[in-house]
Amino acid sequence: MDKLTDSIINKIKKEKISPAPKWIFLAKDYSIWTLFIMAIIIGGLAFAVILFLLTDNDWDIYKHLDKSFGEYLLLSLPYFWIIFLGLFSTVALYNYKYTKKGYRRSPHLIIGVNILASVVIGTVFFYAGLGLKIENIFADNFPYYRNFTQHKLDVWNNPERGLLSGVITKADDKDSFILKDFEGRMWEIQAGGAFWGGRVIFQKGERIKIIGKKKSNSIFSARQIRPWINRGRGMWKNSDRGKDIMKETRRRRVVNSERAQAN
Repeated sequence: MDKLTDSIINKIKKEKISPAPKWIFLAKDYSIWTLFIMAIIIGGLAFAVILFLLTDNDWDIYKHLDKSFGEYLLLSLPYFWIIFLGLFSTVALYNYKYTKKGYRRSPHLIIGVNILASVVIGTVFFYAGLGLKIENIFADNFPYYRNFTQHKLDVWNNPERGLLSGVITKADDKDSFILKDFEGRMWEIQAGGAFWGGRVIFQKGERIKIIGKKKSNSIFSARQIRPWINRGRGMWKNSDRGKDIMKETRRRRVVNSERAQAN
């Protein structure tokens, strides 16, 4: 043992090994905790979007799409954000394991606490309106994002199936008004006796969803009228967001046309 001790001491002297400054360990520890907390916050943002998408979805329209509720549920789940939440929960676990006492905790406990923290923070973010804003940012700036989600525009752009959406352009008479759908087509909406649900305000520029029946290529009979956004907080202005939706719809039509020609 004495020989081993002497060997170690001689090596330290020969290679001039000295203890690392305390601030290096502190910086490393703070960095790990910072990454851990950031992972929880990002997970919270992902959960805020999940909450928004689930509460904004119209769960009762699956019959109009000739699907069972189970099929519609599977199509409507926000898989992109669920995977995103799982990814950053794993990142948080990885970083926590490298803290001073991280090795003592069960990985299942760490992930459970992490997801719970993300859920609590995400719920706060949701009520602050961040879920809607993040969803809009991804939808407007990442074209391939829509490949991972069921697009609301596609669901509500089905007049043949009794589903129509757009922006009110003429609001003189609540029983008969003009709607411009998100593909730019003009419709006369016959709404006498229709049920107006949610927070719909009958005014020019209001974005709405309509359940009813197509009577001709320009006339739609409304049975139920809903706001474009079901719930959520901190909504962007209707008129501005309506323009963005129309631009996105036109862009997608061009892309789909190019793909069809390529095939």
